[in-house]
Amino acid sequence: MIGRITPAEIGWHLGRVHEPRGGPLWVPWDRTAGVIGPQGSGKTLDLLIPALLKAPGAALVTLTKRDDLLLSFTSRSRGPRPCVVLDPFGIAAGLPELVWDPIASCVDPMTAERRAKAFCAGTVKGAVAGGHGDDAARFYAAEAAKVLQAYFHAAALTGRSLEGCAGSPTRCRPANPPRSCANTHTPRRSGTGCSTVPSTVMTARPGTR
Repeated sequence: MIGRITPAEIGWHLGRVHEPRGGPLWVPWDRTAGVIGPQGSGKTLDLLIPALLKAPGAALVTLTKRDDLLLSFTSRSRGPRPCVVLDPFGIAAGLPELVWDPIASCVDPMTAERRAKAFCAGTVKGAVAGGHGDDAARFYAAEAAKVLQAYFHAAALTGRSLEGCAGSPTRCRPANPPRSCANTHTPRRSGTGCSTVPSTVMTARPGTR
């Protein structure tokens, strides 16, 4: 037999409604809510942080201020709910970091290809929004993905970082590191097309590089 369920078990307390009749107002955990208010009106302190602290289970939160993170991090980290922070700019130094290596598993050329395409896919929407042609944006995203794929794959094969594999980003050399890296590995580990990608891109017409 199911016991009595309290509102706090299925949602967070938004406030109280006064018209037409008074009563507490709750928002289910799985529903989206938008809060409109001027800066400094308490949107984060009075609504977001309390809701986050009471939320059961996992939570994915995006914050723009370090203070907002520190308000909730300690409480959310208690018990069997570990918290990590994706902080690429080092704003919240000292907190457990979520670190993701884009080179991981790129020994598989198909993984390197899919990851490179995912990295470049966002440039298409940005270019189109900026007034550039959709076809041109897709072409250059595809060309960029070819180069990035080769660097991901070569770095994974040699155990180096992207910086170590690419060298100086301001120099484009015919003797490209991804080509030499892929050529020195067996076909079983290195994709057949990866070694030729940098050369085909670098020798393309100037207007398409």
